[in-house]
Amino acid sequence: MSFETPFFAPMQAVSGPLPTDNGWAYELKWDGMRVIATNQASQTELRARSGKDMTTTFPELASLAKGIGAVGDGPTVVDGEVVAFADGKPSFELLQHRMHVAQPAPSLQNEIPIVYLIFDLLVLDGQAMFNIDYKSRRSLLRDVVPDSERWKVPSHAETDSAPIVELSKTLQLEGVVAKKLDGNYYPGKRSSTWIKVKNLQRQEFVIGGWLEGEGNLQNKIGSLLVGTWEGDHLVYAGAVGSGISDHTRNLLQKDFVATLECPFDPVPETTRPPQWVSTQLTAEVTYLSWTPSGKLRQPTLQGLRSDKDPRLIVRESTDQP
Repeated sequence: MSFETPFFAPMQAVSGPLPTDNGWAYELKWDGMRVIATNQASQTELRARSGKDMTTTFPELASLAKGIGAVGDGPTVVDGEVVAFADGKPSFELLQHRMHVAQPAPSLQNEIPIVYLIFDLLVLDGQAMFNIDYKSRRSLLRDVVPDSERWKVPSHAETDSAPIVELSKTLQLEGVVAKKLDGNYYPGKRSSTWIKVKNLQRQEFVIGGWLEGEGNLQNKIGSLLVGTWEGDHLVYAGAVGSGISDHTRNLLQKDFVATLECPFDPVPETTRPPQWVSTQLTAEVTYLSWTPSGKLRQPTLQGLRSDKDPRLIVRESTDQP
């Protein structure tokens, strides 16, 4: 599959408080997988934020290009989040069973359907939209992408953040994203014109090792040893034991590459002899806060991520108790 338009890494938000001044729009921060979709000549190509091709992983979106309609012969590129739902709420745990399968069987597609929630327009009929303000891009997006069973343009709020914030709490989502109405789109960059306002502290971490469990988990993964990069040093952030399902354990045991050398600097003290692994896998974790010594309080694994370069993972929050 070949496209005239190159891949654009998605724009990223910064963490911060809810803006109090005017000129902002508010969107739900969906608990899914960020995906850029390039559509041209009735063909759709899907790429994760790392650039990894996800086209065959989500075959339900193959007809997106046709769904967008006849806007011209040039490519149209959109940005959004692939989400799986459980009981009407986004479930990243459920999405785990889809995002790591390159060619899902029809039975798996039926068992765990996905929805592509599209929230930005990057290219329209070959014309870049990066220098068009958010408000205009959002309006054009509504005109270009009609909702269907497999993709939707989710609602957003302008001027009043309260309904979106309350909905994010009801759905037990991470939070909301505030976006400057007059802001441009900066591919591959983190900009303060997008602000993540979190209900929970949450971010990705690099997996550097694991500890064996006890009881029924003897000889199995009991907790993951995680950290973030500070320059050339992987700094230990703590052990994550909660939230590890048997499915995740199986994925990790298959994908871990054991190493004798500790990847953390300095070497952490652990409660049991650790098993070190190469720093190629990442985990998404929720937590209460950071301790003064730089460790996670009450961390819980939400799932594994394959859509972000581990070398780009740094500590996002500097909160202290």
